[in-house]
Amino acid sequence: MAQAPIPGVGARAEATDAAQKVMTITVRGESKRLAIGNVAIQEKLIVRKATGLPFEAFLSEDRIGSDSLMVMWWLARRGEGETQLTFDAACADWPADIDTDDIEVTVDDPNGDDVDPEV
Repeated sequence: MAQAPIPGVGARAEATDAAQKVMTITVRGESKRLAIGNVAIQEKLIVRKATGLPFEAFLSEDRIGSDSLMVMWWLARRGEGETQLTFDAACADWPADIDTDDIEVTVDDPNGDDVDPEV
């Protein structure tokens, strides 16, 4: 006799897959990685305080704007050890003359389907 599916298993599997997505942002040859599905609540609150928008407002599977990219770059830098880096300092560090040829963004999907958002 077949067993009924366990409630919530599909949602938990989707949440686990989302938590494993890693965005790699390369700006002028320097790469930073951010586990976009696994950003700590403290970091999300820091984003909201600094920008006035929730972290999720900066996420997109198909296209990412330059402001969103800068926020992801800032969080990736914080995640890679620059824990005291402020939003204002990250904005000041962001190249003023940057264009799409200077940036590459990839998202590694846990299912093996890499997603490359358009910049």
